[in-house]
Amino acid sequence: MVSYYDLIYISKADEEASKKSSSSVLKLLKEKQAKVTKEEDWGKKTLAYAINKEKEGVYRFLQFSLESGKVKEFHDKLKASPEILRFLVLKSEIVKKVPKKEVKKIAKEK
Repeated sequence: MVSYYDLIYISKADEEASKKSSSSVLKLLKEKQAKVTKEEDWGKKTLAYAINKEKEGVYRFLQFSLESGKVKEFHDKLKASPEILRFLVLKSEIVKKVPKKEVKKIAKEK
């Protein structure tokens, strides 16, 4: 069964490690036959506390769909990546859009 997930991760702040982590995450998702629906770069920020002696990190956000059984493997590979300081994978609920006709119908009933 395919489920939808959100991934937020912090990579090392230097440009080379940041690009390497971004490409490695996308490569991992491609290997698992995931479909990336959204990708955002939130930029470089100062961390609240040092992680592995790093005081700054680059934040990134991804939304993707993946088979439920493959998420554990993906999680384990992210954990082993030296460029990624912290990450969080969350199962997300996709809100279906309601057609305009239905919205007008509901508004008239109220």
